[in-house]
Amino acid sequence: MMMLLELDAQLKGGVEQYSYFGKGTALTIEPVLHIQTAGKFYCELRYNYEEKDAISFNAGKIFLIPGKFQTTLTPMLGITAGSLKGYSLVLNQETEWKKFYFSSRSQYCRSFSKEYPGFFYSWLETGYNISPVVFTGIALQCRRQANNREMDPGIMSGLSLKNISVSFYVFNPLCADSYFATGLNYDCNLSKRK
Repeated sequence: MMMLLELDAQLKGGVEQYSYFGKGTALTIEPVLHIQTAGKFYCELRYNYEEKDAISFNAGKIFLIPGKFQTTLTPMLGITAGSLKGYSLVLNQETEWKKFYFSSRSQYCRSFSKEYPGFFYSWLETGYNISPVVFTGIALQCRRQANNREMDPGIMSGLSLKNISVSFYVFNPLCADSYFATGLNYDCNLSKRK
């Protein structure tokens, strides 16, 4: 989930891989491919994110909010196909201040089918960079669909080495229905600096 707020004027890309596993659940894999242009246009291709066997494409623009806190907002519109056919409104947010960070991914997804109600999903994360390599923090996943609301708090830690980061999450750590998530992120420059 953690992204660096470097907004250099060049083409950038990356791959994210999230996996969920735990008691009574099968391993779930959620790959995400993203690209950012020099003009701050941002798009991402995701699989298994909204629903199992669904693929989605989201596109928008990155806005830098000036001030004491380094903040970016990325509003996007998206389309989903496969097991879920619909559209999404997405807002990604990243803030850094000294060694602290806060990030969120919020999404409202609406199906083209009347039988499937829309849902709201949000992943919130805040953490502290203990060193240039080690970070730790807390996370919260929220999902609301019709009258059903789920909130899963979690703890996390991870390692960041240059343009690769690995994170490990435990959600509902004090409950019998706890589950785990891992993240592997790779970011790179796709064009040479001038």
